[in-house]
Amino acid sequence: MLKGFNEKKTIWRFIQKNNWLFLGGFTILLNTFFSQFPVVTEYVYSRLFFPVVRFLLDLIFGWLPFPLVYFFILGGTGLFGWLLFRVLSGKTVFSRLGVMKLLNWIALPIVMFYVLWGYNYQRKPLEELLGIDPSPVELDQLCELLEKETAIISDLLLSVDSFSIPFKLEDTLRMTLYNWSKSQDLPVAGRVRAYRIFPKGIFLRFSSSGLYFPFSGQGQVDAGLHPLDIPYVMTHEMSHGLGYGDEGTCNFLAYMATTSSSNDFIRYAGHLSFWRTLASSYHRYRPEDYFRIRSDMPQKAIIDIKEIYATLDKYPDIMPDLRNKVYDSYLRMQGIDEGIKNYNRVVMLVYAWRQKNHSY
Repeated sequence: MLKGFNEKKTIWRFIQKNNWLFLGGFTILLNTFFSQFPVVTEYVYSRLFFPVVRFLLDLIFGWLPFPLVYFFILGGTGLFGWLLFRVLSGKTVFSRLGVMKLLNWIALPIVMFYVLWGYNYQRKPLEELLGIDPSPVELDQLCELLEKETAIISDLLLSVDSFSIPFKLEDTLRMTLYNWSKSQDLPVAGRVRAYRIFPKGIFLRFSSSGLYFPFSGQGQVDAGLHPLDIPYVMTHEMSHGLGYGDEGTCNFLAYMATTSSSNDFIRYAGHLSFWRTLASSYHRYRPEDYFRIRSDMPQKAIIDIKEIYATLDKYPDIMPDLRNKVYDSYLRMQGIDEGIKNYNRVVMLVYAWRQKNHSY
């Protein structure tokens, strides 16, 4: 009897010492459950639990004039350097106990990632919430979208003499995103932040332009971006902060929010960003027709596009293939089957939205 008691006590001590490891296992199991029941995820996690997380993160970190990710980068670099020094100096022995400690340390950020944001990957798709039915866009439909965006940009430039960037661009974009979301009965919570991060090119050199950091609840935008790129990217990262993991969804929200703005600069920037997305796809299949459509663009828009690409060329990619493979694998692990191609899903969503609402 005493032997059985001691065994139970030993097991309990083992669980206590490895609590993060066991929590990590439970977290993964819960993610699997949520993936099978998106409605449960939507109304239990994304609409009930996550808004509380959003409120607390904004209360604790939202007042900071700089992104908290700087401290995580410095802390992570310091920790890695310390561990490397211990290993090289022979002071760290990877015994069974050491491996278990390491696994607990690995499990800790995994648990926090899912609790603070990650379960949003398993929520109901945005198209179901909006009542639209996206499907692959044919070339003629892509041409239709490109021609209409070209016409909108032309009309906008004809009606506006000059653009003015809002003094508080982040606040203006947040308000625009929240207002559009509310108009569609989509949940919003807290006060999502999106900072410009330095040094310039820190993301661009890795084929990216921004990052949402779940541990602080903050978005980051590469400060090296052209001013006309920032509204779309910043709104995209804020959309992540509202609880959307799908990249195509966040691109769609960025497009709908920026192009519905009352500010001419933001509206122009949104349409120009989407035009470039459409153009890159259409040019690949119908180059001659693409140049026909582009010839209808005002000279100012063409100059702006050239300047945007010239800005991006200042920060050539570092190991783009590796970055694409890593991020593609990450997205697939979160249940996004198309991986990195998910970014271009925005075209299907916009077309489906326009078809349903007979807009443009």
